[in-house]
Amino acid sequence: KWDFGKEHIHLLTLCIMIDDIAIPIWWEDIEKAGHSSQEERIAYLHRAMKSYQLSGLTLIADREYIGYKWFRALKDLSIRFVIRVKEGIYHKEINQASGLSWDKMRAKAGGLNKGKKVSKRIKLNGLELQYIILKNPRPDADDELIYLVSDLPSPNRAAKVYAFRWSIEVCFKHLKKNGFNLEKMSVRGKEKRHLMMVMAVLVYILAIREGLIEEYNLKNKVLYKKDKYTGY
Repeated sequence: KWDFGKEHIHLLTLCIMIDDIAIPIWWEDIEKAGHSSQEERIAYLHRAMKSYQLSGLTLIADREYIGYKWFRALKDLSIRFVIRVKEGIYHKEINQASGLSWDKMRAKAGGLNKGKKVSKRIKLNGLELQYIILKNPRPDADDELIYLVSDLPSPNRAAKVYAFRWSIEVCFKHLKKNGFNLEKMSVRGKEKRHLMMVMAVLVYILAIREGLIEEYNLKNKVLYKKDKYTGY
């Protein structure tokens, strides 16, 4: 999201992960400075699912994409999820569940090695979920701990899946800067901005394709050594 004059541009974007590459497949400009509401996200996802078969896939999202209604909607749509949450929420539900209290989970996670975690099953508005505190595996990270909720049955699997979220940040960084520079395009009007995003994503995919072709060619390049006698 960025501002253009007095206009707020906020492209709510859904990406599909292919290996470690994030490709945008659906986006809508919700034209607001703040975060999307639960109702906006639910309606957005229903529209996306008219074009894509998303049931059975796993959604990875950051701290803004939370809420009881949202979690329930994902469950009803048969979409698994691993979502990062803020440190200070859901303590009541965590403490009501059997096992360590939130304070003790946090203290234990703080003493772990990078990439390790503590977890417990909790109930949020009737949904049985995993609550996970993960020691941030990134050496340059500002946040020591990452807090996750997931409906995946395995906390180990949830932690591994969440690691892919960084690829989404890489994708957005490329589109906003690194030659694509979406934020610097002076385009007014919702439809024109949508078309602008279409063209940027198309070029982004072509760039990835060329990179993969080059990588394949380098891996499969055959080196020949000349015979010193014949010259061939």
